[in-house]
Amino acid sequence: MTDYKHHMKIVFGGDVPSDNYVANAIKYIKRKYKNPIFIAISDDISTPEVDMAILSFCNHSIFTLGSYGFWASYLAGGEVLYADVETKIPYTHSTYFYKDANLSNFVHIKDSP
Repeated sequence: MTDYKHHMKIVFGGDVPSDNYVANAIKYIKRKYKNPIFIAISDDISTPEVDMAILSFCNHSIFTLGSYGFWASYLAGGEVLYADVETKIPYTHSTYFYKDANLSNFVHIKDSP
């Protein structure tokens, strides 16, 4: 999310999800599914094409922000966990968007300890 911190602050007047969100999402998956395996994808390691291919084979997804994470999660199917960030202007990847699009497999995870 190195490029998204500045973008969220300047364009939308919000912050990116904290480490608490990721920890809460991992706890949710561990409670709900037996012996989950987690795969972490970053914008610093491999090519976007390789990352998208890997993510498309996942059963469920945890993503932070942005269209790349959204599409990878959407295409993979299963449960999609996301952080609903507060912004000063409407943000596409938030609860209202997912509810309006009838994406019932998208689950809001809190960004608090």
